[in-house]
Amino acid sequence: MNRPRTALVLSSLLLAAACGGGDSDDDSSKEAEKPSASEAVDLVHESVDTTLAVKSMDIESEANLEVQAQKMSFGVDGAMDYENLIGDVTLNTQQSGQDQQIQIVTDGDKVWFRIDGNEAAAIPGGKTWAEGDVQTLRASESVEPIGLAGVVIALRGAEEVEVGDSKEIDGVPARQFKTTVVYADAVEAAGDDRDAFAKSFSLTGVDDADLDIEVWIGDDGVIRDFNLDVDAHDKPVDGTYELEISDANAEVDTPEAPAADDVLTGPEADAWISQMMAG
Repeated sequence: MNRPRTALVLSSLLLAAACGGGDSDDDSSKEAEKPSASEAVDLVHESVDTTLAVKSMDIESEANLEVQAQKMSFGVDGAMDYENLIGDVTLNTQQSGQDQQIQIVTDGDKVWFRIDGNEAAAIPGGKTWAEGDVQTLRASESVEPIGLAGVVIALRGAEEVEVGDSKEIDGVPARQFKTTVVYADAVEAAGDDRDAFAKSFSLTGVDDADLDIEVWIGDDGVIRDFNLDVDAHDKPVDGTYELEISDANAEVDTPEAPAADDVLTGPEADAWISQMMAG
């Protein structure tokens, strides 16, 4: 199992307003559109591209994987405007009993990185943050929807889909869909995004593992909740991946810069950032 890199995603909010008066019609509780079984397959496939095309989002994810009694976990938490590169996102990993946390804060002009739990990657000079130009992020796929939520690419391998219930999520009517995708088929269906999928979710030696997936998709085509469970049959591999997306295409508040006396700047900071992002 490969250690994933950093990864983010979004979508547009539907507005359902009730403006007083005598009409009791309230679109806020409207049921999500219900496709036929054949239409559902196309809808689920299309939701991948729609979700990875959002311009901003708040994402929360957690993956827990176990291979031959070795456990690892990773997750993402925070909001990011991918178009303007404004946001605050924290990436967490745990492997072999060691925790590591990377926080990325950006105001559209400057970007600041903080890392905890990895002494080898400590910022020079005893500083907590390293500052760089925001263009550093533009060159990195990791801080894009496909980098933070690339696991949803598994849905491209869906061939049969069960249509489920409806509920409102994040102010949008959403429909539940269930499917099972063989891991090898998910990799094949990823197409040109195969590398991005592997960075988000990769299994080794269990190509025949079943990925049992439950996903909630809004009427706008954006994935709101995604839950994956690995069934490797008789092999010593197990895992789950949970992803929640909210505030799709909504405005992201500009975060405050860290205290200047706790920030490494200049060529030394640039070198540290380049080394970290290359790793």
